[in-house]
Amino acid sequence: MGISVRISLASPEADLAAAIHPGVSTILLPRVEASNQIQYVDSLITDLERRRGIRPGTIELRALIESPKGVNVAHEIASSSPRLTAIGVGPNMRVHFENDGDALVYATAECELHILAAGLTPLNMQYVLD
Repeated sequence: MGISVRISLASPEADLAAAIHPGVSTILLPRVEASNQIQYVDSLITDLERRRGIRPGTIELRALIESPKGVNVAHEIASSSPRLTAIGVGPNMRVHFENDGDALVYATAECELHILAAGLTPLNMQYVLD
């Protein structure tokens, strides 16, 4: 079993430079709001795999959608990279919790439909602390 590392979208270059080494199997990318964020991180990982002698495509990418903007483009995010294996609605999802959290239920279901349609694994992030 490999090592999973959560990085920040605020500093993906520095975080990935520190994280990508033999033995790391998964990078967890929080707060994704656009497919180009996934594509950029994928390109950084690809370059680091090459430079560090890691077989290309070895390191998986998992994303967390945590905003209404991300939910709105969940289909594009889910189909943005072959390295992407799983997506979840993250613990920082900011929605209005009127009517017993219907907005969060909707956001999770909407994302899950796009995740499954893309052949990816949905992550259950409901109980993850951030």
